[in-house]
Amino acid sequence: MGVGLGLPLQMVIFFTFLAPTVLPTTPRHRLGEVESVGKRSSAPYIDIARSPNVSVSLGRTATLRCRTVNVVKKSVSWLRHKDVNLLSVGRYLYTKDARMRVMEDRGRGEWMLNIRNVKHSDAGNYECQVNTNPLLKHTVTLSVVEPFTEILGDSPGSTLYIDIRSVLNLTCIVHSPEVPAAIFWKHNGQLLEVGEDGIQTVAGDSLTPTKSFLSLALTDTRQSGEYQCSPSNTGPVEVEVHIVQDKELPVGQPETVLQVSSPSFALSTPAAPSIVFLFQILLYDAR
Repeated sequence: MGVGLGLPLQMVIFFTFLAPTVLPTTPRHRLGEVESVGKRSSAPYIDIARSPNVSVSLGRTATLRCRTVNVVKKSVSWLRHKDVNLLSVGRYLYTKDARMRVMEDRGRGEWMLNIRNVKHSDAGNYECQVNTNPLLKHTVTLSVVEPFTEILGDSPGSTLYIDIRSVLNLTCIVHSPEVPAAIFWKHNGQLLEVGEDGIQTVAGDSLTPTKSFLSLALTDTRQSGEYQCSPSNTGPVEVEVHIVQDKELPVGQPETVLQVSSPSFALSTPAAPSIVFLFQILLYDAR
């Protein structure tokens, strides 16, 4: 039986069921999508990845960064959490602390809070705010650390005894958020002028310390004495080294023990040269 245009009833019902599932593909629909994406991409926000937490050595300058994106004609403020103190609005400081200042890099949309000669009391959370609607805010944590230097395996007042036929290997570790500009090695107060193969430095970062390696082939007992590692950004650290020959040991040292390169390692005197050589190879590979 037919209706309307003479089509069977079953066909009319089939077309009616499918019609609502067809999506519009008009230019107006596609234009709406582009406008919506453009609107989302132009929204102001704070770039978290470029506004990181800061770790700085005691007495140095800390720079806290707040990177803003698509922020136009809006003020940026810095607050300190621990005392809920407003530090700045825009370029104007509201704190009496002369160590602080605010800088703006308009090209990058970056606002920086600088704190000179940082103290332990400066550590804590600082908040960057942008007076948009809704309010944008991001917390930057400042850590203040006291840098120090150590010679690996050394302990205060310790002495190293090493055979004249071996190689002296010392590792100096600088625990500091900043990479030192230079690390100097001294022997009995005199600056060591060792070739590139004798002194190697591996720069660290905020997570790993900087290391400097001293390697000296021992040929003379006059190489005994105080060896000092002196980084440019921390205090120096020393270790006393005694070069022994013919299995000589100081009074009180067991005859069966000879310390090599570090107090944490000990070798028996029989076949010492071959074991020392193997020890040096293993230490080199471990680096």
